[in-house]
Amino acid sequence: MSTLSLEPRLIVANTAKAIDFYVNALNAVEVERFTSPEGQIVHAAVTLGNVRVSLADEDTKFNNHSPASLGG
Repeated sequence: MSTLSLEPRLIVANTAKAIDFYVNALNAVEVERFTSPEGQIVHAAVTLGNVRVSLADEDTKFNNHSPASLGG
């Protein structure tokens, strides 16, 4: 029997700042980070216990909007 999992992906205005917060406030562990040549974080992942969460910087060219840019 196989197990399925779901990995949430958060699009945020400042992924580096969000990761720092999760590490310091929630004891998350950063497991990967990929940046574009311009320095934008295009993919990162942290673990919180046995839960993995993906993050990326907002990039409106690809219709990836953070809550802040949508009025949230």
